[in-house]
Amino acid sequence: RIYGKEHLTQLLATFALVLIFADVALWIWGAEYRTVAIPDTFVAGIDILGTTVPKYNIMIIGTALVVGIALWLLLRFTLLGWKIRAAVDDPESVEASGVNLKLLFTGVFALGALLAGLGGAVISPQIAVTPGIDQSIIVFAFIVTVVGGLGSVLGAAVGALLVGVAQTAGTHLAPEWASVFPYVAMILVLAIRPWGLFGVEEH
Repeated sequence: RIYGKEHLTQLLATFALVLIFADVALWIWGAEYRTVAIPDTFVAGIDILGTTVPKYNIMIIGTALVVGIALWLLLRFTLLGWKIRAAVDDPESVEASGVNLKLLFTGVFALGALLAGLGGAVISPQIAVTPGIDQSIIVFAFIVTVVGGLGSVLGAAVGALLVGVAQTAGTHLAPEWASVFPYVAMILVLAIRPWGLFGVEEH
């Protein structure tokens, strides 16, 4: 049923499931804090234009670029990507052509879960792994997706950059209000383009 709904409805339903699964995990495994050490290879920093940048930060940026480009290539230049985009735009026609929509969308969900797991593993050495961390991350993911435009890989990249800049600016300009700046950025974007920077208006 959710597959046939609008993108925003699917996004909100996913957010609801995350909240449910988080509470179930907390009930089963408890509320212990975990820390992950940065691998020795990435402990040091690299001097770039007079500024020392941690190697691990560079690795995170590189990983994000590789994954983002690979995902864009998959969606744009492969048969599977064409099927996915066509299924989003016109699921009835795609299903009529013989494509198993349930299997296709389940595969896309599995790929998304895999990438989410990869992202969590990569970022875990920089933040404390605590109960409820998933909620703060998914809120930012929601903001990034809405700002960039639903269904756009490029929009997600630009949205993430914009939200990151907004939060960093807030940290320097008004630390006590830093967490509000990403929401302000989202409101400003949606006031101008309700469907996001790279999204397509739904009728």
